[in-house]
Amino acid sequence: MTLRGSKIVLSLSATAVTIPSLASAQFTPGIYIGAGAGVNFVPDRTSLTDRQLAEQLRAFNIPTTANAGAEPGFVGVVSVGYAYGNGLRAELEGNFRQNEAGASSSPGTTTSGTGRSWGVMGNALYDIRIPGLPWMMPYLGGGVGYAWRQADGLTLVDRSVGGAFVTSGTRGSFAYQAIGGAAFPIASVPDLSITAEYRYFATAPEYFSVVGSNSRTGATVVSGSAKSMGENHSIMLGVRYALSRAVAAAVVVAAAAPAPARTLLVFFDCDRADLTDRARQIIAEAATNART
Repeated sequence: MTLRGSKIVLSLSATAVTIPSLASAQFTPGIYIGAGAGVNFVPDRTSLTDRQLAEQLRAFNIPTTANAGAEPGFVGVVSVGYAYGNGLRAELEGNFRQNEAGASSSPGTTTSGTGRSWGVMGNALYDIRIPGLPWMMPYLGGGVGYAWRQADGLTLVDRSVGGAFVTSGTRGSFAYQAIGGAAFPIASVPDLSITAEYRYFATAPEYFSVVGSNSRTGATVVSGSAKSMGENHSIMLGVRYALSRAVAAAVVVAAAAPAPARTLLVFFDCDRADLTDRARQIIAEAATNART
C-alpha cells in the first residue's frame, strides 16, 4: 500500500494561490515606477513689460512691449509611486523641459537662445476601470510642486531700432499641473504598461533680468526685467511597471523549500491481512503527514 497524500495537498494549495492573483490583475496594489518622454509647446506669452524697463525703452524711442515665442521642445519625466489597489495612486515625479527661442510677434525682430525648466512634483491620480475593456485603463490626475526655469541667452534683436535684448538667469517658483492619459497593459509582460498622456504644466509668473544694447555699437542702453509666463502643454509616451508582484515572487523564492513528499510502505505476510505493530506505526505516521 502506497500513501501520497502530501503531494495532493500541495497541488490544491498552488491552485488556490492563482485565483486571487488573476482577480487583482487590473488594480495591482503596491509600488510602481514610470518614465515618459515627448514634445512640449510653450504659448507665445513672454513679454518685456516691466515698468522700469518700459520707461527706459520709451526714452530711446523703442517699443515698450516685445513678445517672443518658443519652438516645440523636449519633455521627459520619471516617477515612483504607490497604487492603493482601488484605482487611487500617489507618486513623486521629476521633470525636465527644453525649448529653443521661437518667432517674435513684433515685425522686424529675430530671436535666439534656449529656455529650460526642471522640477519636482507630487501627483495624485485615479485609474478608471472600464468593464469589458481590459486592454486600456484611462486615468486623470494633478499635481503641485516646485520648478526652476532658466533663460540661457534668450536674445531678441529688433532691427528697426537697432536694439538687442538678452534675457538670462534662473528662477524658482510654485508649479502645478493637470494630467490626463491612458495605460495599455502588455499581456506578454505582466505588470508592464505603455502610457500615453497630455499634461498642462504651469508656474507662477517670473521676472528675468534683461539687458538692452545697441545692436550696432554694442553699448548698453537699458536694463530691467522681463515677465515670463510659465505655461506649457506636453504630449508624452511612456512606460509604467508595477514592482509588487516581482517583489512578492522574490520573497517566495527566498523562502525555505517545503519538505519533499515521502513514500511509506506497509508489508503483509502472504495471504494475511493482519497489521503488525510496526505496520500500525507506519500508517499513523502517514496519516499525520497527510494532515500537515
